[in-house]
Amino acid sequence: MKVVAIIFGVLLLLGLAAGAKLVGIRNDLVAQQESIKGAWAQVDVVIERRADLIPNLVQTVKGFTTHEQSVIDSITAARAALGGARTPGGIVSVDRPAARERRVQEGLEAALEGGGGPRRGLLIPGVVELDEAAGERLCARAGELAELGLAVEPFGAGAVVVCGGWRGLGDPSAGCARGCCSTPSALISKS
Repeated sequence: MKVVAIIFGVLLLLGLAAGAKLVGIRNDLVAQQESIKGAWAQVDVVIERRADLIPNLVQTVKGFTTHEQSVIDSITAARAALGGARTPGGIVSVDRPAARERRVQEGLEAALEGGGGPRRGLLIPGVVELDEAAGERLCARAGELAELGLAVEPFGAGAVVVCGGWRGLGDPSAGCARGCCSTPSALISKS
C-alpha cells in the first residue's frame, strides 16, 4: 500500500507540474495576443493622426501656392519691364536670351507660314534606322519634309539619312560632310 501511495504521489506531482506548464503556456499566448492588439492599436493611432494632418498639409500647400503665384507674377512683370527699359542715356536695355528666343520663335512662325524655311546642310548627317515599311513611308513624303526645311534621303533598306535642317537654327554655309546631299548652296533654298 505504501508503494501505491508513492506512485500516486509521484503521478499527482507530475500532473500538477504538467498543469502548471499548460497554464504558463496559455498565459504567454494571452500576453502575446494582447501585445499584438496593442501594436495594432498603435498603428491605428498613427494612421488616424496622419489622416488628421492631411487637411493642415493641404492648407499649407494652398498658402504657398498663392504666395508663389504672386512672386512669379512680380518676376514676370519685372522681366517684361526690363525688356523695354531705357537707361538714363536713352539706350534700350534688352534681355538678350529673351530677345533671341523671340527672334527664333518669330523666324519659325514666318517659315511655317511661308511653306517652310531656308535649309542648311548638316556637318554630320544623321542616319536613322527604321523598319522597311516606315522607311518607305518617310521617303515617300520627303517632298513634304523638304518644304518644311528638312532634307531626308533613303539609305538602304529601312534607313534614311537626315542631311539638312532649317537654316534659322545655325550657319547655312556648313555643308554635308559625307556629300550625300546636294552641295550646301543647293541645299539653301531662296525664300
